[in-house]
Amino acid sequence: PRAAIFLESDFWPNLITRATQRQIPVVFVSSQMSDSAFAGWQRRAALAGEVFKTPHQVMTVDKLQADRFAALGTPQAAIKTGGSLKLPAAEPVIDPSLVQQITSAASGRKILLAASTHKGEEDVVLAAAAKLGAGWMCLLAPRHPHRGREIAARAKGAGVSCARRADGSDPQPAHSLYIVDTLGEMDSLFAVADAVFLGGSLVPRGGHNPIEPVAAGLPVISGPHIFKNQAEFDALAARGLLRSVTDADSLAAAAIAATSDAAAARRLSASARKFAAEAGKRPELAARSILKVIKAAKRDR
Repeated sequence: PRAAIFLESDFWPNLITRATQRQIPVVFVSSQMSDSAFAGWQRRAALAGEVFKTPHQVMTVDKLQADRFAALGTPQAAIKTGGSLKLPAAEPVIDPSLVQQITSAASGRKILLAASTHKGEEDVVLAAAAKLGAGWMCLLAPRHPHRGREIAARAKGAGVSCARRADGSDPQPAHSLYIVDTLGEMDSLFAVADAVFLGGSLVPRGGHNPIEPVAAGLPVISGPHIFKNQAEFDALAARGLLRSVTDADSLAAAAIAATSDAAAARRLSASARKFAAEAGKRPELAARSILKVIKAAKRDR
């Protein structure tokens, strides 16, 4: 092999040390580790030293992660901050039929999309949708589609008129909630949404990658639990592209604030797309950096 490349949080001690013994350059890309993983490596200081002192280069997702690798023995000269490589496809996959169905059913109402929600979040979304009132339609796409039936039962129990896509039901003007409990249709939902709440963040799941909605020109509404993608959320906040919420009241208020000023919404949408475009350059930059490492290693052999 010309190089051994390890992505994200996959650090295999045996492979890493054997590659080093064979003078194969080792590179970590889009690198990060959780709080618990970092603590675990600290408890195994000798093994950590063998694993993390060897990479020719470590490209971390943010400065916090860079500091962690340095603490575990990676030389500062080998560490770069390059951002996450978890990016959406270059071209979104949009179903024109689904877009038309939702647009028709909305009948001029604004659309709040609750994307990748987890148990414990749907009740908040339903309460927020009730507060938004008749001028809004809510799309709810659970992270785990098999929960669609459960969510529909809770919605109907709360007196919410809804339908499930997995049942083969199309959205209708009478529906205030459409549960999209299917896979592979998020791009279509982003295409019709006026505001998006990104799940996994009102419960301690760590949040989901916000680049997909941002690439669709949508600023993000999120709960406080965003530790899995902290760097991305921090960058969005610095650009005014993130609204943080904690409950139904603040979620409803954030949706209204995101859509009440059309000119401001257009500016934020353009800023969101620009941020996503900049993030889209990361794979090429990472590839160029890897090729430099390979070239240098070949020269030094």
